[in-house]
Amino acid sequence: MKKALALLLFSALGVAGIIAEERSAATAKPSGKEEAAPFDVDRYKTAVSDSRRKLFEDAMSGLAPETKEIFWAAYKDYESEKNEIATVRGEMIKKFTEAFSRPEGLSDDAIVEAVHGMLDLQHENIDLRLKYFGVLSERVGVKTAGRFALVDDYVTTSTRLEWLNQIPFPGDEKK
Repeated sequence: MKKALALLLFSALGVAGIIAEERSAATAKPSGKEEAAPFDVDRYKTAVSDSRRKLFEDAMSGLAPETKEIFWAAYKDYESEKNEIATVRGEMIKKFTEAFSRPEGLSDDAIVEAVHGMLDLQHENIDLRLKYFGVLSERVGVKTAGRFALVDDYVTTSTRLEWLNQIPFPGDEKK
């Protein structure tokens, strides 16, 4: 799992770089004709999905070939649902950074919406993890399903921490 941690850290840097670009765009005022590039939700989703897949490949590399085949078939469905959540998170990042970059800064409504949206996504991630823990428990056993659940929790938490580390917080607006 140490290799997986290193892989995640390198992968997270790519995701963090995408988010950091947005933070810079949100807090900087374009000069002249230059404008900050809009947040690319598809690029964000792809970076997160690729990072997640690489970590799962490493974490599940010790499975027997027939178990791997079953795992990856279930993972395909899981990944599709997880990418929907990543798309929503990307849209939230885009909306939040756009609201942050307004001259008046973040409105109370934007802050309330962001906090509720983040909590909703956490619930969706937990529900999805539990769903696929159940699916994998039936198909490949509880130990492999447990490994999946812990890796998913690790990846989700790491991604959230990188996201939180990169986004502007209310009160950080330039005055």
